[in-house]
Amino acid sequence: MNSHSTVILRRNLASALSRRAIPEAAEILAQLKTQDPLSQETRTLELEYHFRAGHKAESGALRETLLNHYPASPRVQYLAGRIEYGEKHYKVALEHFEESYRLSPHAAVQRYRGKTLTQLGRFNEAEAILEPMAGANPECLADLSWLHERRGDLDRALAAAESLAAHQGRSEFARSLVQRLRAKLLNPAELLEEVENLTALGEKVPEEIIIRRSAALLRQGQGKEAREFMALHRGRLGGRAVVSLGWECYKLQAFDLSFELFLAALPDHPSDAKLLSALEKSAEMCNRLNDVFTAYKHLAPHHRPLFGRMKRLSTRLRGGPST
Repeated sequence: MNSHSTVILRRNLASALSRRAIPEAAEILAQLKTQDPLSQETRTLELEYHFRAGHKAESGALRETLLNHYPASPRVQYLAGRIEYGEKHYKVALEHFEESYRLSPHAAVQRYRGKTLTQLGRFNEAEAILEPMAGANPECLADLSWLHERRGDLDRALAAAESLAAHQGRSEFARSLVQRLRAKLLNPAELLEEVENLTALGEKVPEEIIIRRSAALLRQGQGKEAREFMALHRGRLGGRAVVSLGWECYKLQAFDLSFELFLAALPDHPSDAKLLSALEKSAEMCNRLNDVFTAYKHLAPHHRPLFGRMKRLSTRLRGGPST
């Protein structure tokens, strides 16, 4: 039988996790494990703690253990799905979400079913789930906006984003989403006019406008102008925008620019295999592989998979520094 103090600790831990109060959750979990270390409830909360804290190795190992011991737990299935979703293993994530929903229908699971179907490109199925949910949960409007953007329907994507902004008032996320989609709908001439108007008024140029204007200049073959524009505005970009601009430059084969942007983003994305491969390709195209090797060497003690990439780079450098 559960003691009163154990029940309270579980409740407090769940609350801390819902608030993303990770240090507080760690302290409560330690107390809970001294009282009730082996129960399903404690171990499931421990899995959620590791997931929320970003402890990939711990959450991965515990997930497999709990799936083996408690396959009929909807919470374990849901958390397993969230972990796989975060790793971009969308097919496996969907299997867990489907099983969790079958065991115990819940709105949070249903939402992630819709989000995962969107990531898999199954847009009609995703819309059938997310559209009815948006009335009761405005956060689903963000999911619908992404769905329509993935589908290529920017007008509907913007409409969903504007509805989200209306619901959430001063939400910075909603505001930036609207700005980004409005920027995507502008043609090159309109982008230039928007930049000039904002500059003349002394107002900050939104990140998405900077990204779209830079890409438009590159696409028009105006590389010099693009580089001057980026040099002027790049310092205003946050981490996610730097990565987004890096991908735009990479797709347009402006490898010197994508190299600089991906290299700047590397410390925040040392485990992103897709970004690392693009960084190395960009570096190779502008003869900067030595710089990538040096950056990996600095980060590798804390991100050990980079040692393998260093070894491969050393071979490609033909006599460059070895591991």
